Amino acid sequence: MAAVLTPQLGIKTVMGYTEVLYAQREYEAVDKLDALTHNPYPAQSVNHGREVVCGHNPHLRARLVENLREKDPGNPEAGLIWDELPRPELKLPT
Repeated sequence: MAAVLTPQLGIKTVMGYTEVLYAQREYEAVDKLDALTHNPYPAQSVNHGREVVCGHNPHLRARLVENLREKDPGNPEAGLIWDELPRPELKLPT
């Protein structure tokens, strides 16, 4: 998990954060500088605006979730768990 963002942020803001987090994790210093003017992996909104993906193998994914909570309230080191939102169904014309 790279970060926890508030769901009130707009999609453009989440895309910006996702690009910064990806660069921080994957790029060397000189590549971070180059990405300021030429980002090879810009963030993209997918899944009807419910997810943002950025990068290439590995990629970073930001998404809306429900019920974000501690895995073990007695052990802060245990991390977080959440419930995934169902993906919208694609309705094809008949």
